[in-house]
Amino acid sequence: MTLAASGAVSAILLTALQYLLKLTDLSFWLDLVVRLAKTFLASLAASIAAGAVFDVTKFDWSTALNVAVLATLSALAKGLLARQPAAPNPSTLPITTYKEANG
Repeated sequence: MTLAASGAVSAILLTALQYLLKLTDLSFWLDLVVRLAKTFLASLAASIAAGAVFDVTKFDWSTALNVAVLATLSALAKGLLARQPAAPNPSTLPITTYKEANG
């Protein structure tokens, strides 16, 4: 639970920083890079915050970095999938049923 809360707080702070710096009107690729950096940093910060007491010499950096890289790869896949064109029929129903239901 601490890990999830720490990740959420980190993500909120990084997004607030992005908006304060007015880095909101970015091209797709630059926006994707910013999102990946935010995901990596938020995941790493959450892993650090999840420990009761942080000691740089005893901290399990390998596991924390593995979690951060996996989260970043997931965000990359999500970002690339989001770039795909929208399906003409988002429903699994026949197009006539979809048109009747939506007006």
